[in-house]
Amino acid sequence: MRPQLHEAVIKALPQTEVLFTYGTSEVGGVCTLQRQGDKIGSSGYVLRNGRLKVIAVDTERPLGPYEVGELLWKSPYIMTGYYNNPQASRETLDKDGWVHSGDLGYYDKDGEIYICDRIKEVIKVRGCFVFPTEIENILQSHPAVYEVAVVRLHSDIDDEHPLAFVTKVPGKEVTADELIKLVANNLEDHKHLRGGVQFLDELPHTDTGKIARKQLLELAKRFVLDDVSTEYTK
Repeated sequence: MRPQLHEAVIKALPQTEVLFTYGTSEVGGVCTLQRQGDKIGSSGYVLRNGRLKVIAVDTERPLGPYEVGELLWKSPYIMTGYYNNPQASRETLDKDGWVHSGDLGYYDKDGEIYICDRIKEVIKVRGCFVFPTEIENILQSHPAVYEVAVVRLHSDIDDEHPLAFVTKVPGKEVTADELIKLVANNLEDHKHLRGGVQFLDELPHTDTGKIARKQLLELAKRFVLDDVSTEYTK
């Protein structure tokens, strides 16, 4: 959850204790849990019976505080493998018993855990990782943006460029150029929306309510990099 939304929920429910958690079924459910007073934007601390290791995606080097990498987990309740899928089991569960979550994140000096993105959704620009959620948080701050998803658009120049799919709040207007400038004014150069902005009536969702990013990736293939201000209707 975005820090801004986290704060908004707390303000809207002043008599309610709002705590966030992170979990994965491969590790047996909940992996982290916030305590009252923990930092806004974090997912809390590793549970007492669990272990966390953060490694570099490319080299698998163990990482320290504030270094973003893949989250690996151990607990007494981790899975023994996926049913009838030995290849996926080998890819997820290593020989030392660590579960590769496929999630990117980091921990701070106090040990609080922060989730950044899914590895498969990260955009690579000029050798740098760009997290879609970072761009989405900036775009979501605009009062005319109802929902947003940032995906990769393949480029012959920089490997990949960020492309934003946006739905508008009913009755409010914003242009693609305005959103492109909003990101440019708040993020580093390699995170700019060189893939452009495409407006949809609504974003596709999975049966569980998550944004269907695979569908958006397929849709992105229909756009070219120099058409950064086209409005598209489903």
